[in-house]
Amino acid sequence: MTVQQKRLLFYFLLILLGFLILSSVLIVSQQRQMMLGYAEKRANLELDLIADFVKESFLKQDYAIASQFLQEWGEKRDYIVTMKAVTKNNFELVNYVRATPTSQQLEVSRHIQFSPKNFVKITISSDVTFITQVISRLNIYLLLVFAGVFMLFGWIVWIALRTIALIPLEKEISSRTQELKQERDFVTAILNTVSALIIVLDKEFRIFRVNRTACEITGYRSDELENQAIQGLFAEKDYAQLQTLLAPTEYNAHYSHCEIQLSTKFNKLEEIEWSYTALYDAQNQVQHYVITGLKITERKQAEQELARLSHQNQLILEAAGEGICGLDAQCQTIFLNPVAANLFGLTDNKTQSYQVVTRHIATETNHTELTFCEAVAQGIAHHAEEEFYRQDGHFFLAEYTTTPIREGHQVVGEVVVFRDISERKQAELALRQAKELAENANRAKSTFLANMSHELRTPLNGILGYAQILMREPTLDKQHLQGIKIIHKSGEYLLTLINDILDIAKIESGRLELRLEDFHLTNFLQDIVDIFQVRARQKRIEFHFEKRSVLPMGIHADSKRLRQILINFLSNAVKFTDQGSVVFSVGYEDEEHIRFQVQDTGIGIAQNNLDEIFAPFKQVSDTMHKSEGTGLGLSITKALVEQMEGHLHVESELGKGSLFWVTLRLAEVENLRPANHEIIPITGYQLPNNAPLRRQGREQYQLLVVDDREENRSLLKTLLAPLGFEIIFAEDGIVALEQAEKYLPDLILMDLMMPRLDGFETTRCLKQHAILHTIPVIAVSASAFSFHTEQSLQIGCADFITKPFKIDEIFEVLQKHLALTWRYADDAPFKITPLSTDENTSSVEPSSDQATMLYHLAMRGDIGGIQAECEKLLVEDAALQPFLDKILKFAENYDADEICALLEPYLSS
Repeated sequence: MTVQQKRLLFYFLLILLGFLILSSVLIVSQQRQMMLGYAEKRANLELDLIADFVKESFLKQDYAIASQFLQEWGEKRDYIVTMKAVTKNNFELVNYVRATPTSQQLEVSRHIQFSPKNFVKITISSDVTFITQVISRLNIYLLLVFAGVFMLFGWIVWIALRTIALIPLEKEISSRTQELKQERDFVTAILNTVSALIIVLDKEFRIFRVNRTACEITGYRSDELENQAIQGLFAEKDYAQLQTLLAPTEYNAHYSHCEIQLSTKFNKLEEIEWSYTALYDAQNQVQHYVITGLKITERKQAEQELARLSHQNQLILEAAGEGICGLDAQCQTIFLNPVAANLFGLTDNKTQSYQVVTRHIATETNHTELTFCEAVAQGIAHHAEEEFYRQDGHFFLAEYTTTPIREGHQVVGEVVVFRDISERKQAELALRQAKELAENANRAKSTFLANMSHELRTPLNGILGYAQILMREPTLDKQHLQGIKIIHKSGEYLLTLINDILDIAKIESGRLELRLEDFHLTNFLQDIVDIFQVRARQKRIEFHFEKRSVLPMGIHADSKRLRQILINFLSNAVKFTDQGSVVFSVGYEDEEHIRFQVQDTGIGIAQNNLDEIFAPFKQVSDTMHKSEGTGLGLSITKALVEQMEGHLHVESELGKGSLFWVTLRLAEVENLRPANHEIIPITGYQLPNNAPLRRQGREQYQLLVVDDREENRSLLKTLLAPLGFEIIFAEDGIVALEQAEKYLPDLILMDLMMPRLDGFETTRCLKQHAILHTIPVIAVSASAFSFHTEQSLQIGCADFITKPFKIDEIFEVLQKHLALTWRYADDAPFKITPLSTDENTSSVEPSSDQATMLYHLAMRGDIGGIQAECEKLLVEDAALQPFLDKILKFAENYDADEICALLEPYLSS
């Protein structure tokens, strides 16, 4: 080899050596940096794996395992110089330091966060010198032998490790971490959806984890519960019981149905049914307790309420006054309450084995339609009466009701309610018999009252009838006329007493009826006032009439009953007042009701007697005021007010007087004709142009009077014959039929109560006769019962007249059914003289001379002179008539004092 070649070789080798040296320096430097970077990355990678392990261990609270793992791991790595793990509270989990530390170190740290308040910090230091020595030894061999190959291979290996090994490892770790997280979230979601309370405890009974239900029941948040002692959730005695139950006994032992009260955040106690499971490690050591609880507060309350209701129902069944029996579908007894057991004559030990047996009978309620056993077998509701067997073989009559017990659409039993009706049946029989006796007595009383009414009214018919006829006689002087008026008034009073007794009978039998009509209220009230002014003067007490509001001219009501009410009030007021006054006032109480009020200053009524004054035949006054009356007035008044749908009130004080008033709803009537208050004698009648005479050739009406009493026939003849009527008579129904066929009368006045053939049968025969059926028949009876009126109208009577007769009523009926026109005295038409009232009276007052003359006559007691002087003054001045009428009224009653009192204001001073 030449020097140049050597030189070239030297230079080549020198260049190659330089290149190698330079390359080696570069490679060593690069390799050192690469190795240090690789060491740091590997430390980070390993520390990530360690962090996951430590985090999992901390979750399991395996602190010792984590500490041991870190210690062993650091000792097995030669390049690890120091390792330090510190928790949040500066507790050193691991503090590993190599015996010969170096100055050059590579430090890597990791912060592991478990919660905002819980983390672990791990720091690892690697020996850079040791790494450098390893690299140097490696480079010597590589540089000397296979520098380039190892450099290339190292480069390739490094690339391969980086691109092939590390990336899949990171992916695997990330994948497994994600799976663990998903699994944990899934388990957490399941725990939170469970309605049961779940608490996980560690070995020291500290709360490790809770689900959402536990938070809701206790009222705490999860972070307030975790790591807290569980004993805060229980009372001391309950916690001691819980510790005893949680004591580990057997591997995987499971306990349930332990009921312990839980105390919530708001100091509310909840009933919880607990079950728990102990979790063991590989060495069978308890690591955790999983407690599951179900809230049973509502269930406990429901059970207590159910027990209370069950006990209450049991008490109700036992205390029930009726027998209650429970039967199954086969009609076997499953329950009997004490009453039912007593009915069947059973003792307590026989109630469940007894079979209800009946003997079916035909009663008023079941009519043998369905027996007890059939009703139970068919599972239907049934109510009937049957005889049931007792345990001793005897029977008892019972009323029962069966009610089916259903489950869905299937009948599984019956509830039967029994009631022993033996005594009730006996009572009903006795009541029926008593009712029949009472009805017979009532019928007998009605018959007696009807007969008595007829017998009493018959003589009254003659008395009042002739009194009315004589009152119309113009030839009588005033003294005789006054006597006739007294007879008529006395008869009317006797008739009132009879009517009171009959009204009570009608009230008791429910046959009291109202007969409504239109009438003049003002004139109606004035008539009543005139009557009681006279009575008050006779007792020398004052009587005042007051109108508290404008009253209607006419009303629609029962004038007879209204008059009866007011007369009863006023009669009592005058009767029981010895000094002072009686005030009668009338006025509207509201827009529809009129108030009639009577106030007196009489003896009054004690408060304890106010309820008795309306009782029949009851008088609560003292002895001196019981001389007249039946004691029926107020009783009838109360019934009449109720019948008229009014209201009756009374106030009284003993020794100071009484106040009675009644409010009635009375309909106002407009355009009512003025009433006539002047008796104008009727002298005859005028036939209409087309008079319906039954027989041609007659010039006057012919009337057939049928009555078995001679005095009644005579009365009607006396009344009607002078007026131009032809009267024929019949004393009973048989004669009446003969007379009717013979004479063909224009109208028949038919008495109803007669011997042989009464008026009812006679009228039926007349209405069935081919010729006589068109003759109007007027029923005439002394009976005051409305059913006689209705019966007579039903058989064909055209009208009804009651005895005693009212002449005006007879004239009105004859005018209505014969279409005649009355003729009055002096051939005058029907005169109408309106009644003087406080509102429409317009009179001339007497002069002082006229008043003085009358006054002196009154002072001397010359009643005849007063009447003569009044007639003289009336001729001189007709305008004095209203004033003189008052004087004459007082004169008729020989009341000179009242005449003087009336004249005093007009005397000359």
